[in-house]
Amino acid sequence: MNWNRCRFVLVSANSAVKTDAVQKDFLPAFDVGLQEEVRLGTHIMLANFTDQGIRNIKDTAKRADAFKELAEFMGASVKDIYWTLGQYDVIALIEAPDEMTVTALELALGKSGNLRTQTLRAFSQAEMGTILGKVL
Repeated sequence: MNWNRCRFVLVSANSAVKTDAVQKDFLPAFDVGLQEEVRLGTHIMLANFTDQGIRNIKDTAKRADAFKELAEFMGASVKDIYWTLGQYDVIALIEAPDEMTVTALELALGKSGNLRTQTLRAFSQAEMGTILGKVL
């Protein structure tokens, strides 16, 4: 098994993090305690601005920063965000421990009303090799 794309999640007591507008209680990702290896999967988010999102286009970079913070809070990582020309307005590369985390992250993003998203699970060449090894 290739563990190049792992991270360590550590369990500890509750603490708090303050974002621009909201203070939330959470279990921090890094602290002293039990270690559990979590394999991160790569996801590609394709997004289009809603009418509200395009009306508030000048805030899009600030919203991207807030999205990155939210992803970290939820246990995911936004590796890159690109504003694009063509069929999609925004593309983000996200790593997350599971599909439920990515789904929750994108539902939280969708509640803002600025983007409509579609997500693709992406596989590296090494992961594809493992998948193909299971094909009968």
